[in-house]
Amino acid sequence: MQQVFGGCCVKNRVSDDIENTRSILLGTKSANVYFETNEYVGEILDNFDVENKKVLTVLASGDQAFHFYNKGAKKVDVFDKNPLTIYYYYLRRWVILYLKRSYPDFNFNSIFLRNILKNVITSDDREKMAIEYWTKFADLLDKLDIQSKYYFFDRVLLKKDDEFDCEKLSSILENDEFNFYNIDLAKKIKIPEKYDIIYTSNVSHYVKNTGTFNSYRLNLKHYLNKNGVIISSSISGFGAAEEEREILEKNFNHHILPEVYQPHLLDSYSPGYYYTKKRFWE
Repeated sequence: MQQVFGGCCVKNRVSDDIENTRSILLGTKSANVYFETNEYVGEILDNFDVENKKVLTVLASGDQAFHFYNKGAKKVDVFDKNPLTIYYYYLRRWVILYLKRSYPDFNFNSIFLRNILKNVITSDDREKMAIEYWTKFADLLDKLDIQSKYYFFDRVLLKKDDEFDCEKLSSILENDEFNFYNIDLAKKIKIPEKYDIIYTSNVSHYVKNTGTFNSYRLNLKHYLNKNGVIISSSISGFGAAEEEREILEKNFNHHILPEVYQPHLLDSYSPGYYYTKKRFWE
């Protein structure tokens, strides 16, 4: 199992991640941690029956996972090739639980962090690791005399703080158990479960940077349940790129989602597409 937190966590994980964070804050590395999603996740999921489904979703900002919870998913596991995303996911969860807000302050400072941390009641060792990370992060902000805006990409959609039903989410987050897999879908992976829905976001746009579409296809084929669905977002509005579609259609049928109005584009476009398994090899 490839988890940052759990039985196979890397020795000195938090210390290593804080050193990477220091480099990000100083501008010598890029962040790849998103304050919020640039996708219309709610509109995308309106096309699917999420109720009581077992979901694996890209982690990124955490918005995708929260949308799935709000729409009634039974279990939501998360994955990302960037291990720092899991820490931000915990911060998002704490903001929802203790402040009943969808997002932290955009340019949060060390005072904001320490006030949140005072409220946290840890449920397990991995949450303790998250607390340790954000405690050290607050110390970094003080030492470097900067705010957190250098850590995240700029907002894209300027989402509202009432993006989610935080009361509903709080009751779910108090009791949920989830896995975080530090994996790259473009490479061969090994995880212990299969899912009714796999939400890949725009991961396919970066497959060739680190791996192959064939590995991507085989991973999705193996970890998707028989009648499951793979959901992807689309920047172009026209579905999957030609190479992706050609390779995945060996095992899947490709479908484009209905158009919706996208304010930042001042026009209507399809926000994404999805795949279902072909019957002949099931």
